[in-house]
Amino acid sequence: MPPTKIDPNQLKSGGGGGTGPAGPPGPQGPPGDDGATGATGPAGATGPAGATGATGPTGPTGATGATGATGATGATGATGPAGATGATGATGPQGDPGDNYAEFEGENKDSVTVAAGGAVTIHSSGAGVRRADAATAGRECVGLVVGATAVGFSATVRTAGLLTLADWTAVTGSATLTPMSPYYLSVTAGALTVTPPASSGQRVQQVGVAVAADTLSIQVFQPILR
Repeated sequence: MPPTKIDPNQLKSGGGGGTGPAGPPGPQGPPGDDGATGATGPAGATGPAGATGATGPTGPTGATGATGATGATGATGATGPAGATGATGATGPQGDPGDNYAEFEGENKDSVTVAAGGAVTIHSSGAGVRRADAATAGRECVGLVVGATAVGFSATVRTAGLLTLADWTAVTGSATLTPMSPYYLSVTAGALTVTPPASSGQRVQQVGVAVAADTLSIQVFQPILR
């Protein structure tokens, strides 16, 4: 506030006067300079976490890696149980006997023609053949004639191997044989049978086994006396 000017003419000598009234307030002075920035206050508490954002799109599949090395082979497991045996297949056709047979030649010294496939024995003279039978001693079968042979003619007698005939009726009573059945010398001269003789004094002699309906595998066994 500026000092109040006093008129000298108003000054009076004498005792000191009292203090005059206070003058009006002076105008506001200009603002002072800004004070220095105060120290930074402590950090506030961390706010709650925001919601998880949406999952972004899947990126492209990477290239396939190289195949790893093959591992070691494991131990072999135990063998399982054997399966059931299958059914036996049908018997195949009889092959050509070739040269797998044995035979000899002998004159038919019987009183009748010997039929093809007929069982024969050595004649009592020691030469030639005649029909064999299971009821007479000394007339065991030695083989079967290959073809029908009249009296006085030479017969081919097969003692081992296969014999095939279109018709076995003259020898067995049936045109065909029973496959896989054994055939025996019959008590009827020159004949064969699937039923072995059973009476006392007769001889059981297996002569062969049918391997097909028209073929007998000749297998002459020693006779057994009943």
